[in-house]
Amino acid sequence: MQKVNYDTTVNISLDVLWNFMKDFSNWGPMVKGYQSHEILNEKESVWTLKGEFGSFSRRTKFHTTITDWIPKEKVAFEMKGLNEPVSGYGVVQLASEVGQNNTRIFAEAGFNAGGAMGPLINRMVKPWAETVAEELVLKLVEAVRTDRIEVAVNARVAEEIDTTDNLQTPDTPIKKIFILIFRALNKIFKKLYPQLKIRSL
Repeated sequence: MQKVNYDTTVNISLDVLWNFMKDFSNWGPMVKGYQSHEILNEKESVWTLKGEFGSFSRRTKFHTTITDWIPKEKVAFEMKGLNEPVSGYGVVQLASEVGQNNTRIFAEAGFNAGGAMGPLINRMVKPWAETVAEELVLKLVEAVRTDRIEVAVNARVAEEIDTTDNLQTPDTPIKKIFILIFRALNKIFKKLYPQLKIRSL
């Protein structure tokens, strides 16, 4: 069985990171080769991934079972191929660094492919998995930070809407100025962060 370890530290608090990661639908589509997933129950799900190995690719369905779930600390799972003779496991551990707003992420995964192409795939899966892990963490960090920006911006806009709504008349010049300012800010944020859904005034 081919095994891969990944260890890194991100500048995001453990609470914020876990709140995002605990819902697989938030980050599952970020996995390289992701095609789809279906949640069967609290512990089981089916994932379809497409792995690119050199000049050929394989689309595989995995039945995944969570074997360990400790909030803000550890998630472990096992997987078995439904349409390919493959199996594997994964463990992700999180730890907050004392005195810092950082979280350490340690991941371990094992993968074994059978069949005629098994030996070739097993030789190629380790560098592929290392690339997948690196890209996933980068995307996850960007998504968490973007999500926090969106929440902050929408909260600020909502606060200003409430402020302008409390003015005495709808035609108050001050209210019109507020609206113009925040429309301009909205345009700026939409250009900087086109993936955000920012409420318009």
